[in-house]
Amino acid sequence: MMKRSNTTRSLCALSALAALVAFAPQAAEAQARIDAELAFDGTSALRGAQAGGVYLGPQIAFNDDADFGIGVGLEFDLPSIDPNLSYMGDLTFFFPDGFDYFEFNANLAYDFDVGDGSVTPFALSGLNVGRLSGEGESNFENTEVGLNIGGGVKFDAGSVSPRIMGRFDLFSKESFTLSFFVPFQVAN
Repeated sequence: MMKRSNTTRSLCALSALAALVAFAPQAAEAQARIDAELAFDGTSALRGAQAGGVYLGPQIAFNDDADFGIGVGLEFDLPSIDPNLSYMGDLTFFFPDGFDYFEFNANLAYDFDVGDGSVTPFALSGLNVGRLSGEGESNFENTEVGLNIGGGVKFDAGSVSPRIMGRFDLFSKESFTLSFFVPFQVAN
């Protein structure tokens, strides 16, 4: 198989990110219309009783070993366990030179109440599964499992609440990843 050039990878990455950014707000807008219709017919009380929310959106990341990446993030609140606890997961594809790398992360995050509400710091811990492969003179494939530990900040900017987070992957590739996630609420 032919090796992809940096320009091709960059174009693929930017195209995928543009598609994520273009379609995610439409899903959030559709959910808002459904919520408005439910509120009108009086059946939203049941939905309101189910505390918490589900968020989906695009994510960009930079890893100190695998360079630039794009992906999709998923977050949902876990109020039945603790009102400050949430699940934060993502699937991110990175574009390093000479090999392909993607990872799946499943983390629990704990929000710290600092009173302001517009900025909420959080700590996270969870699992990382990374898949590395390459072709050429020496074909290789490797899957590693690691432990994530890190934290970040959630910003309440009205209808958009971006998150910036940093995490260390321990026990596998031992790297640091900085990511920016723009979630859109898709369910209550």
